[in-house]
Amino acid sequence: MAFDSTDLRSTLPSSTAVAPTPERFSGAEHVQFGDLPPVEKTDGVSTWYARGQNFVVGYSELDGTAVFSRTGQPDEYVVLLADDTLSATVQAPGEEVVATGRTMIVVPPGDSTVTVTGPGRVVRLLTTRSA
Repeated sequence: MAFDSTDLRSTLPSSTAVAPTPERFSGAEHVQFGDLPPVEKTDGVSTWYARGQNFVVGYSELDGTAVFSRTGQPDEYVVLLADDTLSATVQAPGEEVVATGRTMIVVPPGDSTVTVTGPGRVVRLLTTRSA
């Protein structure tokens, strides 16, 4: 793509190198949590886990209150409130955030607690660096 001569990007070096063609692709995979028994089941909370190459999905269905705590979390992670009926309070060092409804929350590294209340589905996305 050519840039106008007044655009700073026009001074960047260009490359004629061709990206290598992948020799092998992995097929797509999926997990249907409803077809499997939950890995964790407590009062009103059922949780399943699935692992990708560099991430872990924690999927929970709840009717009541669930507390998700992380100690020594090496990097940030995501909490998705999938339903309008949920609310969450996130506590991390030096801050507390309250979110309601369909929301994506990015939780900072370190110790944290996410308390989710209501009936609905919660998805947590963590890297494989997480214990």
